[in-house]
Amino acid sequence: MFVTRLAPGFAKGGPLHTASMIPSDFYNDRKFCEHCQTYVSYLQSTEHSYCVQCGHPVRLFSETDWNAFNEALKERRPKGGRPPKDRNRESA
Repeated sequence: MFVTRLAPGFAKGGPLHTASMIPSDFYNDRKFCEHCQTYVSYLQSTEHSYCVQCGHPVRLFSETDWNAFNEALKERRPKGGRPPKDRNRESA
């Protein structure tokens, strides 16, 4: 379990807060390089990220992983639309 210390004004219920997601780590963060066809370390500029091995722009996911990610999101999305309006209520 990952534990991080929060700034004093942001502590929830005590000095320690358990993070549910592991924060980004500069040395282990990877993005997909289409030129190298693998996940690589990258350099971040203000508008794009670039592969440290070949210098080409990188993406967050490969095409295959992007499709799998979107399919997983579709499965978790609630089905249906807005609930029906209760017509038996009196108005003011």
